[in-house]
Amino acid sequence: MTTRRGFTLVELLIGMVLLLAVGAVTYQLLVNTQRVTRSQAQHVGMQDNVRSGALIVANELREVGYDQVTATALPLLQVKFPGSALAAGINPDLIAIGPDSITYRAMRGLGFTCQLTAGTSDVVVRNAGAMAWQATRTLTTSDSLMLYVESDPSIAGDDMWLTVGLANAPVAQNCPDGTAGIRFRIGIPAALAITATTAFNNMIAGGPVRAFEVMQMKSYVSGGKAWLGMRSKSVANTSLEPVLGPLSNGAGTAQGLVLTYTDASNVVTAVPNNVRSVQVSLRSVSDEVVRTTGRYAAVDSLTLTTRVALRNALRP
Repeated sequence: MTTRRGFTLVELLIGMVLLLAVGAVTYQLLVNTQRVTRSQAQHVGMQDNVRSGALIVANELREVGYDQVTATALPLLQVKFPGSALAAGINPDLIAIGPDSITYRAMRGLGFTCQLTAGTSDVVVRNAGAMAWQATRTLTTSDSLMLYVESDPSIAGDDMWLTVGLANAPVAQNCPDGTAGIRFRIGIPAALAITATTAFNNMIAGGPVRAFEVMQMKSYVSGGKAWLGMRSKSVANTSLEPVLGPLSNGAGTAQGLVLTYTDASNVVTAVPNNVRSVQVSLRSVSDEVVRTTGRYAAVDSLTLTTRVALRNALRP
């Protein structure tokens, strides 16, 4: 008979110890790899979050302006619009400001006039060629227009933007030269005490027209997490829609959205008319807790800060 020899108890013990040691090392390697992968994925998500947020906020606020009636232009405008209620500093695009919210006029279209009809309060803008009307969507009566008042091209100090409403939805109408156009029937706020005839007499066909809607951007809490939300204030009863998140739900500098407003001297201000730049700080947090070597499991965070100069302001 063939002699068969098995393993001794010592050999079995040594084999088991080696197997456990190799298994423990392999398991620890897999756990560390999984931990690093999860941490990197969460960090990439936070980076995308704050970068997208910075782009969205900057693009929204970049077209915001101030002082549509300047102190220099006011005396000249009062001559052109006798009896009007114009005042220096009125009509800023910043309507309300706060540490974590901002209400502003967001530009939604740009065009150039080709016809002004005072009798029906109609403004026709070009819709063909290089000067065609550009808009993110079709305008409704909840939107508004800003008409550029420019009666003397040789003088820059008598210009202003006149804010008007839309009495009807825009319709197609050709310009006097036969090219395609869009007709807007406007309504000038009665509080300004300016008639369409007086306004059009102080305007030149070919001037710019801006369309805007009143928007609000703020942080809010939903489902126990903070988000950056936006809504149209031009349309009644609209609720905040999440744009990005989650953001930090802390207080002070640990808050998810922190807005700081500075004036022409780069001094912090709380007066919308005095704002010349807006500093935006976004603090994003990870969707779940992450654990790194030598640290306990916790929610990670990442902060990005950017500054936006208003449309007609020098960069601070």
